Parts: sequence; C-alpha cells; structure tokens
Amino acid sequence: ETNLLRTVTEYGEYHESRKGAALAARLLADGRPDAIELAERVLAATLACQDVSETSQRFGNFTWMREDEIVTDLNAVEFVLGRLIPMMLEHGNRLPEPTAERVRTAIALGLAEIARLDVIVAYTNICVLDITNSILGGVLLGDERSLARGTMKLEQLIGFTDMYGIPFEFNAPTYYRVAWNALATLRDLVPDVAVKKRVEVLRNRIVLSSSLHLDTASGMWAGPHGRSYLPDMLGETTPYTEQFASQIEHGDFPAWAEAVIEQANDGANTIRETANAERDYAITTHLGDGFSMGTAHSAFGEQSNAFIAYTRRVEPKRPTVIFSRYLMNDLWLGGAYHETDRTNSRNLPEHGEFLGVQSASRTIGLYSPGTLANCTSAKTIIAWYGRENITGVWINDTPVTEFPAMLAPRDVVTIRDHGTYTAVMPIRVQKLCDGAPIRIVENGEFLVLEMYNYVGPKKSFWETRWPGGFYQGRVHSAFYTEIAPVDRYSDGGEFANAVKAGTFTDELAAPFTYTGVGSRDWTVAYERDGASIEIAADIMAWRATRRVVDGAEIGFPMLSSNHAAQNRDGRIEIGGARLECGKAAAWLAACPKSSTYIASYHGPAPAPLTLTVPGGSVRLQSIAYGTVVWTDGRVEIDGHGITGDPEIRGGSLT
Repeated sequence: ETNLLRTVTEYGEYHESRKGAALAARLLADGRPDAIELAERVLAATLACQDVSETSQRFGNFTWMREDEIVTDLNAVEFVLGRLIPMMLEHGNRLPEPTAERVRTAIALGLAEIARLDVIVAYTNICVLDITNSILGGVLLGDERSLARGTMKLEQLIGFTDMYGIPFEFNAPTYYRVAWNALATLRDLVPDVAVKKRVEVLRNRIVLSSSLHLDTASGMWAGPHGRSYLPDMLGETTPYTEQFASQIEHGDFPAWAEAVIEQANDGANTIRETANAERDYAITTHLGDGFSMGTAHSAFGEQSNAFIAYTRRVEPKRPTVIFSRYLMNDLWLGGAYHETDRTNSRNLPEHGEFLGVQSASRTIGLYSPGTLANCTSAKTIIAWYGRENITGVWINDTPVTEFPAMLAPRDVVTIRDHGTYTAVMPIRVQKLCDGAPIRIVENGEFLVLEMYNYVGPKKSFWETRWPGGFYQGRVHSAFYTEIAPVDRYSDGGEFANAVKAGTFTDELAAPFTYTGVGSRDWTVAYERDGASIEIAADIMAWRATRRVVDGAEIGFPMLSSNHAAQNRDGRIEIGGARLECGKAAAWLAACPKSSTYIASYHGPAPAPLTLTVPGGSVRLQSIAYGTVVWTDGRVEIDGHGITGDPEIRGGSLT
C-alpha cells in the first residue's frame, strides 16, 4: 500500500524513509526487470518524504517517517542520501531516465541542505555521512563545490581527531559501524586515489580502536561507550565476535584486525584512549581473565555507558552485563522506538554526570544529578543484567537470599556469576531526606544496587541550583567496584573482606555558600596490596582535578595499551617493535603472537618512515600518509605520496 517497509509498534505502523532508500538500492542492485519496476515505486514513495517547499527552513531534507508531518530529525537527509548516491553511482543506469533524473534532482536538493546544516566535526557519525555524501554526490552530479566541501571536511575531521586520538563520539558500537561502513563506501567509490588513501587512514584508526575493544570472552564490545543503545550493550544482537569475524572474512576489515583482536585478548590488557582532553573525554578499558571492564573519565551524554563490564559468555546464556546509571524519578525500561519522550526501549538514559578513574579491574565512580527539580527520586544504580547467570549474592560476608536487601555505606555487595565476582562498595551517598535507602532489589532480568540521594514527595531542591542563593556544591555519590575471577576466592564473602581490608580515603572539604569563587575539593582513593587508585574533584564546578594510578597521573594519552600506542612524537616503541616517522599523529600495534606489526602515519606532511620489528625492518624515503603492515616477513604498504623504493630487510614486499 505504501511501497515502503513497515515498522509495527504498539503505537501504530510507521515507514522510514531511510529504509525505503536502502530497499530501492537493493532492488536496483538485483537488476531483474520486476525488481527495477518495484524499485521505481519504492523510490517514488521515498522521495515523497522529501521537503520540496522552497520556503521551508528544511528544504531538501526528509521526514524520518512517512507519517511525520514535518522534518524533525535533521539527520534524515544524511541517511537517505547515504543510500541513494551509491545506488546511482553503481546502478543508476538501470533506471529509466525520467526516474533517474528525479533521483538526481532530489540528491541535489539534499546536498544543498547538507551544506546549509554543515554539521560540526565532533558529531562523528553524521560528519562522516556528510563527507561521504558530499564527495560522492559531487562525483555523481559533477558538482565541484560539493566535492571540494566534502574533501575539506574530511581533512577537518582527521585533523580534529588527530589532536586527541579517537573520534569525539568515542567507542560507540552503533555509531562506529555507521562511520566505518560509510567510509568504506567512500573509499570504494571515490575515483581520487589521494582521497581513497586519506579515508583509509581514518578508517584504520577506528578499526584499531574497535578491535582493541573486542572482548572474546563475552563476545561483546568492551566499554565504556560514548553512545550505545540497549540491544547493543546488553548482547541482544549477534555477538560482536561473530560480527567482526564476518567483517574480516568479507574484506570489510583489514586482515590485521584479527591479529589485534587475538593479541588484545591474550592475557590482561589495559587500553587508554582520549577523545577530547578539554572536555575530559577519555576512556580506560581492561580485558581480564574472563571479563572486560571499562570506565570513562566523564559521561558523554544520556546514551553513554560511563561504567560497564561484561563477563564470560557461557552458551546458551548471554554474558552478564554490569553497568552504572544515575536515574531520576525511578525511570526504567519501556516505551517504543517512535516515542519522543525520554522513556525509550532502545536506551536507558543517563540522567547524571559521571567522573571516574580505573586501574585494571578497579574503578572509582562519582555521580551527580545536577539541579533537582520536580523530583520524586534520585539515585545512582549499579545493575547486573542476566539474572539467570547469578549464582550468589553477599553483603559483606553474609549470603543474601531475599530481596530487597538493605546496606549501609562501606558495606560491600558481592555478586557471583559463572566466572567472576563483582564487588561494589557505596563509599558516600549524600542524603537529601531521612530514610533514603541503599539496597539491592530484583527487577525482572536485572539485579540492581540502588543508592538513593532522595526518595519522597515531588520536590525541587533550591540548594542544587547555580546560579542560586543556597548553592554549596553538587549533590554527590561515590562507589568503588572491583572484579575478580572466582578461582581466587573461596566465596563472595572472602572477596568482600579482601576489598574491605584495603585503605579507603574519602575527604570532602567543609561546605560554604558559593558566590562564583572558590572550590570545594573531594578526594576518593583506595589502596591494597601495593596498588592504588585516586580521583579528586571540585564539586562546585563538578570537574575532576586529579586522576592517579599507582602514584602517577594517568593524563590523556592518544592511545596507550599493552600492544598498541599512538602519539605525535615521531617515535613509538612497543612489543619489540619501533616506528620512526614525522612528528604527526601515528600509531603502532604489535602482535608478536602472530608476528604481525601495523604502523600508520597520518601526516599529511610527507616524512621518512621506518618500521623496525624483530627480525627485520621497512624504510620509506617519504610518505604523506598511509599504513605499513608486517606479517611474518610479508610486507604490505598502502599509502599516498610515497617516494623512492621501499627498503626492506628480513622480509619481502607483497
């Protein structure tokens, strides 16, 4: 009836314009007469979603749904053109010319809208779509202005990312896939070789980060996640181990990604990366014995997983997922895809602001809700998803069999699943009312530790407002978390006692009424067995002032891990390998287990490059940007602006 694919929810039936564009592209690729005939009808229905009123503010954009009266999601034009432009480049000659001309006209209108919107480079996945559409749309239509704009934006995105290390929209399973797929399309279809190679440099950096975060024990994409929807974070999709294997098998990922994944999961591995130091966007991920654990310096937004851990998958069960949130008014899961309120089945929104620090399998997390208005409850939670996996619960050394179970600050909750113990200690929970509980409750498939700042009648807290007349600092809570394999302790009680035996520091400066001057410092730290972890924050401005692990500030490394590193120093050494290149963003990954070494220089200023590995070396007289891969003596060089013949010792060019 509509010639568009139907999405059915409890709120009705909807038809997405982007899915119409994708279906038309598949039908046209099929190429049979009946498929082309249907593609014409689908294209007509898809283009009917475009705003073609010249007086409209969103002229050239598309409604997300056929049922929408106006354009509300500005990204719709990117997703629709992201299907239509490659379709026309690859198979547009299969359409009758009147239909093809109508599609080209729609693309031209869409490209003009994309240029007007001019999305910032920090919005990574949409910026990548902008670049891809602008460059390929320029190629399709012979539009030099669009082509030049897209090429310039590609350089801006790479330059912005290379200031810090990873994309601003960091470690985001849903959106990294959008980015790497769009970049692959751009690489494959753009005729300009320099652009192809430039795109591959950016894509390889995203693939490296993704590969380092693949947790083969759980099959999951280890966190923390800048943005992630519930199906992705809870393992309700195909395991990422299978998704990545398929990407490698079909050539969507470079073959070296398999070596990185294998090496990253061979023993304990801690990865630190930075997305933006000024915004305090940096992440730590630890791949341990049967689990992964990740903590962000600060939360990216309501779709982020600032603290999240996964434990080993035991078929047919899903892995256990452990994550934090700050929740207002007892929000929980529910709602539907097309709803516009904050209750959404694709996500459990983060309502608080997080500050964290992680050392291997230990994390300290601080939460604040910000201003509290019309509030009936406000709490930090730690949730365990996969109730069927949990085989034991302890508070301190006492087993728990009935819920809810109450705790006090400095009690330790320990949860056992089939492979690990997770211990959580509420260090401090600021009380905004009498009787605000700390408790463990059952909630469907979840076991949840709730740490309430407030629960009671609807209330607005004037003292949480700044500017305001009563502000003495942010409402706050702190927790400590540690994960250990089950074979290290006899039961959860023993692990809890080991955690409690450590030395905790919780020092908060005395309150004062803020006038815009001064700080109120809070230090939270933990030490045991010679290992220490500490975070300090100003709760007036709610910003971290210090993060220390084993006596040293962890800073903001572009990439630091057991097997890969990135900097702009012109020299990197790791895993017995050494990269020497220009003083621009470059990275080196060492995978001794498979005798694979990957070096990438981002340039774009040409410079000499030398990769030295155990048993050999590769020297380039000059390279503007590109990647060198050494695999057991076989050398691959994929770059631009290479001068002179490669000098290879101990191997051969393939």
